[in-house]
Amino acid sequence: MTAPLCIEKLQRFQEYLNIFTRFCCEDNLLSNAKCGVRTVVIIDNRANVGMFSNMNAELMLNERHIISENAFVEAVVWRLPVPSMGSGHVFKYRLALAVDGHCVLRYDNEQGKGDHRHVHGEEHPYIFTNPRALLDDFWNDVDNWRF
Repeated sequence: MTAPLCIEKLQRFQEYLNIFTRFCCEDNLLSNAKCGVRTVVIIDNRANVGMFSNMNAELMLNERHIISENAFVEAVVWRLPVPSMGSGHVFKYRLALAVDGHCVLRYDNEQGKGDHRHVHGEEHPYIFTNPRALLDDFWNDVDNWRF
């Protein structure tokens, strides 16, 4: 990864953390001591994206980042009015790494299945603690992926 791409990725990651922390603080999901963050403008860089749902959910994040010639990361997160079945928290998410047109890593929480991740085609449970830890874990896995 070239230095400008690495710096851009780190800046975007910091923006994700600030966005999630801001929303968690608004909903009193984090203690007040952790709520001192800068206001960040959410940028949706994808046009013509749609979602069909029978639930009133707030789209918080919908971005795609090219991380190499053959790989990209897609991050989609919604805030739900109530926790989804199996998760126990109010975030619905899909964080994915695609390489050569195939999804090789994905963190998600399908209704009824709860929080889990897919690695090398295998599904593993994931223990969701908070949005910051989710993003840390996902980006650590992306950084450790060999492509």
